[in-house]
Amino acid sequence: MNTRGINLERLTYATGVPNRFLSALLNGEYDRLPGPPYVRGYLIKIAAALDFNPDALLQSYKDSVYKIKASGGEDLMPRNRFADYSSKKNILIIAVVGFLIVGYLAFRLNDVFGVPDLSITYPASDIVTLGELRVQGEINPGDKLTLNSEVIYTDEGGRFEKEVSLDPGLNTLEFVVTRFLGRETRVIKQIFYQPE
Repeated sequence: MNTRGINLERLTYATGVPNRFLSALLNGEYDRLPGPPYVRGYLIKIAAALDFNPDALLQSYKDSVYKIKASGGEDLMPRNRFADYSSKKNILIIAVVGFLIVGYLAFRLNDVFGVPDLSITYPASDIVTLGELRVQGEINPGDKLTLNSEVIYTDEGGRFEKEVSLDPGLNTLEFVVTRFLGRETRVIKQIFYQPE
């Protein structure tokens, strides 16, 4: 390069642009240049030192660079595969949790919404000769049982046992089994106590 008596070393001294970048500009090795803001600043300094129009020099540079670097419509930024994976993963987790909840509710539907069961195993007869009666039976373990408005507690399997004092004559035993959401089964058993 020798424009108006200026060589590469003098231009480096006059502009402060490193020699390697001036050499890259002259040889068209644009991949060896720093980022566009630096190159723009270098070109303005070179234009001032050589008394050129800076806009014309910048446009010439852009035309040269973009002719080389121009790409087609297929040149797209890569997709963020992690962002897609994260949203798909969240949707999958929500779907699996929803499926498990629906499955559990369907399996436990009768326990929550159904009519409670009551099985009284003793006394089998409606006539007794003893004043003390041991009432036995079974309900669903999650249900609540009352006998004549008194709460009867069950074991883990839902079995219950209760001593009841009878008066001579007809005695009424009212069993009420209540489910979680308030559905109930009511059984009235009449026992006739006939002392010996």
